[in-house]
This record gives sequence, C-alpha cells and structure tokens, in this order.
Amino acid sequence: MEDAQEIEDKPSENKHETCHEMLSRHRREITQLHNKEIELKKAAAEVRKEYKETRKKGSGRSRKIAESTIISDRAIENEKLEKKFQPLVLTINEIKPDERCLYQAIEDQLALVYGGSFPDVEMGKEYKSNRESGSPDSSIRPSHHKHAFGIGEHYNSVVPNLCG
Repeated sequence: MEDAQEIEDKPSENKHETCHEMLSRHRREITQLHNKEIELKKAAAEVRKEYKETRKKGSGRSRKIAESTIISDRAIENEKLEKKFQPLVLTINEIKPDERCLYQAIEDQLALVYGGSFPDVEMGKEYKSNRESGSPDSSIRPSHHKHAFGIGEHYNSVVPNLCG
C-alpha cells in the first residue's frame, strides 16, 4: 500500500511537468508496477503450490488463494491491454468502480466524440458526431475488464494517449 501512496504523491510534487517528464515518470511507474506484479505472480504460484499440498490435509486457505489469483489475473489482463493499446497510441481512462461504470465509460467516450457537448442519449437511437464520419475519433471505445477488482466485470474508457 505504501508503494501506491508514493506513486500517487509524486505527481503533486511537480505541478508544471512537461509531457516528456510525465511520460518518463509514467514509464518508471509502469516498471515499478510490473516488478510488483511479478512479485505477486510468484507469491500466487507459491500459494497455489501450498494449496495443493495442504488440500490433502484439509487446510482452509481458499480465500487467500482466491485473492492471489485475482491479483494475478488482473496483472495479466492489464499487460495484454497495454500491449494492444500501445501501438495504437491509446491508453485507459480509469472509471470509478461501481455499478454505473459501463454508463460512465460511455459518457466519457461521448464527451470525446462530441467535444463535451452531446445530446441526451436515448436507447436505440443513432447519433452522429460533429466530426467527419470517417474520423478514427468518431468511435466510442469502452474497455471491458473481467478481472479488474475481483467483484465482477468492470468498464473503463479508452482514450488517445496524448504523450504517445
């Protein structure tokens, strides 16, 4: 938990960060997170091994094993998404994890397509953006995360990476 607080505190120290400095900091943070994910994967593998050994003895450690598996699955899912988005110069805009995340992700996408001023949305109705219909920015791109929080499915918004 301390690692996450350190990362969150760093951006507030330098409020006039250039795009390149921010990108450099972002890459360092990704490396730190990647190293942490590797540690968690190793820990999860050890827990699985212990589980198999203690299962024969009837030990009840299933909750710890489930939590380790969720962390590991989340790391794998995030890594796959990052590999897909990087060549497309896209990144994920995190949406608050609640029961409205799908709607909030779509709302975020519509704000991008319509430049922040979009009409009230009605189910089943088709809308056209103010931009050219062939423009790559006229598509909405919510992202589906099966293992994001361990409480079920989650949706985020995929946006252009302005520093990419």
